Amino acid sequence: MRKKRKNDTMYQKQEKYFYGFISLWLIGFVVFTLGPMLYSLYASFTDWNGITAPEIAGIKNYVLILRAVTYTHIRAHETSQDIECR
Repeated sequence: MRKKRKNDTMYQKQEKYFYGFISLWLIGFVVFTLGPMLYSLYASFTDWNGITAPEIAGIKNYVLILRAVTYTHIRAHETSQDIECR
């Protein structure tokens, strides 16, 4: 049987403190950062009005955003050219 040394108990105590302190940080990270990020990612793939149950929309939301951005960019570019020509 192995004899307990003073260094082993000191190391174990330091290890407990380390895991105690790091677990607080990990819990905070998961609850306040990672959780909301993952929920936002999930919500971006749904069609939800806030009252009814969310329905999976897939990438439809992203396609709509890209079309709107492209259309807005084109209209802004045409408007700026119209102003320059006048």
